[in-house]
Amino acid sequence: MLAFHAVRGDAVRVVFLTGAGSAREEEAVRAAGSLGLDAPRVHGFSDGGLEDEEELGACVAREIAEHEPELVYAPSPLELHPDHRATLRALVEA
Repeated sequence: MLAFHAVRGDAVRVVFLTGAGSAREEEAVRAAGSLGLDAPRVHGFSDGGLEDEEELGACVAREIAEHEPELVYAPSPLELHPDHRATLRALVEA
C-alpha cells in the first residue's frame, strides 16, 4: 500500500517508534527507498517497552499534528506484540 501511495504521488511518512541507530533502522531506510519513499522517521523508544513509555502518546500526537495525514496505517487491534498494541492505543488516543 505504501508503494501504491508513492506511485500516486501521495505524501507518505513512515514512522518507527523504536529502533533508532540500529541495524533495523538501516533496513527500514533501504526498504523505504526501494518503495520510492523518503527515509522513515525513527524514534528512539526502547524495544519491548512502549506500554510503559510516558512520552509515547505525545510523540504520536506530534507526528499527527506535524504531518496532518488523511489516512494512517497502524497495527491491527488483534496484534500480539505489546509494542504494536501500545502504538495503536497511542494513535487512537491522539
